[in-house]
Amino acid sequence: MLLVHAYLLSFTGLVADRLASSRQRAHTGQGLVEYALIVGFIAVGAIVVLGVMSGKIAQIFGSINAALPATPVTGP
Repeated sequence: MLLVHAYLLSFTGLVADRLASSRQRAHTGQGLVEYALIVGFIAVGAIVVLGVMSGKIAQIFGSINAALPATPVTGP
């Protein structure tokens, strides 16, 4: 009887350990997916913002280019 009780305790501990490790792996994968979604949303947002503001950015760089003095290109 004592042997059966020890076996059941050992088996219960083994099952509990495996469940805990599988839960931990599931949460790790879930965190990775969440980070990937956040990075994806930030990338899409940056593309949209740059697309909307592209005209204004081109104007700013154009005015900077016009304000700089022209330097002649010389050979090597």
